[in-house]
Amino acid sequence: MGEGEHSEKNLTAIGREAIAALPDVRIYSLSLHDDQGDILWLSEGAMGPDEHSAVRAAMEAFAGQNAPAMVDYDLGDGRCAALVRVADKADDSLVGLVMFIVDTRNVPRIGSTDRIAPELKASVRSFAGELGVRATQTMKIPAFVLPEKEKAKAGAPRPAGPPVTPALDRYYAALMKVPFALYLQRLLPLTAGSRIRRYEVLLRSKSELAPDVAPHAMLRSAVEKGLGTVIDRRVVVDLITWLRNHPASWQQPLLLSVNLTSTAIADDNFLRFVAMCLEKSKLPKGMLAFEIASEQAYKHPERVAHVARTLSAAGCPIVIDDFEIHEGSDIVLNLRGARMIKLSANLTSPEFRKSKAQQAIIAGIAQMARVTGMHTVAKRVESREDRTWLKALGIDFVQGNAFGTPIPLEQLAAPAAPTAQQG
Repeated sequence: MGEGEHSEKNLTAIGREAIAALPDVRIYSLSLHDDQGDILWLSEGAMGPDEHSAVRAAMEAFAGQNAPAMVDYDLGDGRCAALVRVADKADDSLVGLVMFIVDTRNVPRIGSTDRIAPELKASVRSFAGELGVRATQTMKIPAFVLPEKEKAKAGAPRPAGPPVTPALDRYYAALMKVPFALYLQRLLPLTAGSRIRRYEVLLRSKSELAPDVAPHAMLRSAVEKGLGTVIDRRVVVDLITWLRNHPASWQQPLLLSVNLTSTAIADDNFLRFVAMCLEKSKLPKGMLAFEIASEQAYKHPERVAHVARTLSAAGCPIVIDDFEIHEGSDIVLNLRGARMIKLSANLTSPEFRKSKAQQAIIAGIAQMARVTGMHTVAKRVESREDRTWLKALGIDFVQGNAFGTPIPLEQLAAPAAPTAQQG
């Protein structure tokens, strides 16, 4: 019997055990989910849009410390989703959840937001143990020491394949010395109830000639020369090292998304580097996410699917950037670990308020995201009017200088964490 078959039988047994623990509750279906909200086991049928929305809402509610043990979500028609948080014994981090679809009258019988009913405790403990086994099988990562004292060695290896010319070698050395700083831009939630603070990590120059300016030319040049991972690795090392040294900055649930260059997407060494850094750092899973341009996913679907699977196994959610409806959209929406869609700014430019067709596209993307358990973000939004319209169309977050100007990473360590401007 293979590991996958053995695990599937364990999950089936746990699911049936949980149903049997509540004999006097009418249970329409039960599903077991991992720490990303993905379905591991479903008792019957298929989950619909409302059920996916319930899981998405529960993932928000269960993030971080002091999270409730259980939440419920009204599905209408006399049905309710009761979701139980499954946590790691050692550090109380989220490892998964159990969702019961029950008769509305039975929700008090299952438990409350303060306490799980005793009947469920055994099956929840079993599920937590099974998830631990699955994680151990998936995450076979060797010991690794974060290069805090040797950051100069943390750059990408010299490019393989074409000969390394003296000019390219000098450029590599120069990239390793370029001074830059990490900034954050807040994603403003459009609805109440979000416990997770979300930011995009931005690169800014520390050069005296162009301080606090995005180094677009440097990034383009590095990618063209096949050295984009030099910058990607420096960003990952600096970010993880800072977070490790400032644990107070992430006591409240936090998600930081880092843009990946096309060279990083093509480099398996970079993916292993990220996994090893995170394993050694012991940072909470799900705190560091990576943004992949949808164009890359359309051009190289198999490669991007591999990247998404690898980063997801390391505990890193995927953000799909610059999304538009495309012939291959279904492939992008099904990427393992994809948790957020950032719409192309072309779709949400101010003209969208005058175009019913554009509004329909935005609303359609928002609905697709809900069904697949993802959030949506509108970028470069600069007016309250646009924000109001986007909220009505179902968008979850907006990003723009009007609602949150980029701040230095160090400000996360301030006694009161910065919040987005409300415009």
